Amino acid sequence: MFMAKVKGYKDHSQQSFKKYYDKKLAPLYAELLPNRKKLIEYILLLSVLLMLDGIVLSLLFYDIIEMQLSSKIYPFFIFAIPQIICFVVYSFILGETKQYKRKVKSLLIPKFINFFGKFKYGNYPISREIIEKSSLFVMPEFRNYIFDDCFKGKYKSTVLHIAEERLIFRTSLCVLVNFNKKFEGQTVVYSSKHDGGFYLLLLMVLLVCCSLVIMYFNIETVPMFLLSWSAGIYFYCVDRKTPQKSSKAKTESIDFSKRWKIETTNQVEARYILTPAFMEQMIQTCKSFRSNNLNFSFFENKLLIIIRSQKNWFELAPFFSSNYQKAEECFEQLNSILSVIDILLPDNEE
Repeated sequence: MFMAKVKGYKDHSQQSFKKYYDKKLAPLYAELLPNRKKLIEYILLLSVLLMLDGIVLSLLFYDIIEMQLSSKIYPFFIFAIPQIICFVVYSFILGETKQYKRKVKSLLIPKFINFFGKFKYGNYPISREIIEKSSLFVMPEFRNYIFDDCFKGKYKSTVLHIAEERLIFRTSLCVLVNFNKKFEGQTVVYSSKHDGGFYLLLLMVLLVCCSLVIMYFNIETVPMFLLSWSAGIYFYCVDRKTPQKSSKAKTESIDFSKRWKIETTNQVEARYILTPAFMEQMIQTCKSFRSNNLNFSFFENKLLIIIRSQKNWFELAPFFSSNYQKAEECFEQLNSILSVIDILLPDNEE
């Protein structure tokens, strides 16, 4: 059984990260500065070209409208040339941006993650089997399995695995923690705000509308087929896959209960895991990641945390904001994850 205890992070404080940043990361940011400035110049150039393109097109269309009765005809290439120039410049900038991001990842991310321990950065996606066992998804077979920015290493007595993956049309940060001991049951905690199948629900609405239109023209078999598909999609999205023989659990935290719903196969174990300290830390983790869509599952000897967002995680070198500000934001996010693990670890496994 996992007992909770609140602990601090003396070696992972903000002050120690600032010293680490000045010593290890700041020189790498200085090395990337010329590339960053060049990209900003390219982006400004493209903005000017797009503005001029808009002005030229406006003048041409105005001239055409004013000379409707004239025999003057503008050749097609007069309209096409500005668009081609903008497209070529945009394609060039896109290529340079991708090259810059690859350089950022190869230089910065390994150094950044090493502040927290001995982690490896590379091709370490979390397996589909583990994600499906978590019971956090209503339709795992429909998801795109694309991964990026993967880390793997040891934190105290646990094995920590972090991967940015494309799950159900959205970018999700997946955090997998492997403990030394197994959980007796499975406890699934998912956001009260429904997070799965928005696009399929939209498809369901469109199918219903198509069915009504077809019914108006007295075609009977097609609308029944479409309506059955709509119903299937609806229940597939709304009915979450829950562990077998599970039941709903409640907590004493009003704030936690508003944010999450709990399904568990072991009520006693769930109460041991979901302590006030743990629940408060999960709320703080949501705030650190600026996401209201955080789900997690305890099963076997694992804890899987899924944080959903449209943003791209670990963008350590933004174009138009402070380098340290972005690095500090990523530090706070990962530190909040480590705080969750620290609370769950027994005294003899620190």
